[in-house]
Amino acid sequence: MSEAKLAKEGASLEITCLFGGLEIIVPKNVIVETHGTPILGGWKNKTTPKPTSSKVSILNVTGTVIFGGVEIKE
Repeated sequence: MSEAKLAKEGASLEITCLFGGLEIIVPKNVIVETHGTPILGGWKNKTTPKPTSSKVSILNVTGTVIFGGVEIKE
């Protein structure tokens, strides 16, 4: 997703990570919001916080992580 161009309204990504790892790479002009359920696993949002403006889009990442990990970075 590092080259993705999101709509001005933003986008949603629903994930399921089971017994493994997932790395999501997003563009630098995206604000990432995560909402999910980690069960013996975890989420790491390593993106840089940005001020909300008309030039950035919001990516909502939701889902479940079971015995694994999700890392979101730029």
